[in-house]
Amino acid sequence: MGGRVMTASERILQKTLVTSGIGADEWNSIQAGFRDRAFFSARVTEIRILDVMRGSIEKSLSGNLSPSEFRKAVRETLFKTGYDAGDARGTIKDLMTKSRLDLVYNTNREMAQGFIQHLQATSEGALAAFPAYELIRAERRKVPRNWPEIWKSKGGTLYQGGRMIALKTDPIWTRISRFGIPHPPFDYNSGMDLVSVSRGECLALGVIDEKTPKQKPPKLDFNENLQATVPYKGNDKAYMKTCRHPSMPDTGPANTPGNSKTPSATRSSTRKTRRPAMSPYSGRATSSVMHLRTTRRRRQKRAARVGVSARRRQSSLLHVTR
Repeated sequence: MGGRVMTASERILQKTLVTSGIGADEWNSIQAGFRDRAFFSARVTEIRILDVMRGSIEKSLSGNLSPSEFRKAVRETLFKTGYDAGDARGTIKDLMTKSRLDLVYNTNREMAQGFIQHLQATSEGALAAFPAYELIRAERRKVPRNWPEIWKSKGGTLYQGGRMIALKTDPIWTRISRFGIPHPPFDYNSGMDLVSVSRGECLALGVIDEKTPKQKPPKLDFNENLQATVPYKGNDKAYMKTCRHPSMPDTGPANTPGNSKTPSATRSSTRKTRRPAMSPYSGRATSSVMHLRTTRRRRQKRAARVGVSARRRQSSLLHVTR
């Protein structure tokens, strides 16, 4: 791995905002590669809310915002948007509750931090010296999940003393994950973490032998051109959205209603078309398919407009003085 290492706060800003009224279980049925690129929260259909969540979590990862300040920022936005939890008021589905906001805060922070730690732990040098992970309990829970049983049910091997150890590139890590990712968190409030296991200890335990092939650093970018459809279940008429990662080429719409030739998750074509216009804070698309713009792109356009206005003012002043 060469060059500067990405930070957890940068990882959060890489994610594209995706609004949808579907629940957590429905989100889990969507491809892991797509979910890993998206910033979302179950049943959140207002993009302003997600924008504040993502921005506040980025600040917290940079050390500039506390959990209580995160809750305050999100609640202020909820009031402005006229949010109403309805029958879900006071439950985990209510965005106003401390339990729901803490879940959003902790899960997204842990995902960003886990991604960076996994990135560093799977470099060529790290894989040679510490080829395996061990799943351990890092925090106590009142009602802990039975992780050894989960481990065995997903095809994992228990070593001396019931230790859950596997090579870092073993698919067991994505199989035990609720989110389909090979690093913590493996479930909501799981309290589980990973520690690296040295080559010597792996040899002693029988995890590897001298003939075990050398591991290669995994490609964590999933599918660069991956697209997927997410059903929008807000108060408006239901429609389908297509979310693209900011790094994807502008390939035009896919998954339009009535287009039976386009699967629900597919690689984008190379044909370029115009994107449908959308207000960044409206929560509505002007087409049944939309490509979400990142905050960074909006800021660049805003800065460009400000620059043009400034040059026009300067030009008019020069004309008057002449």
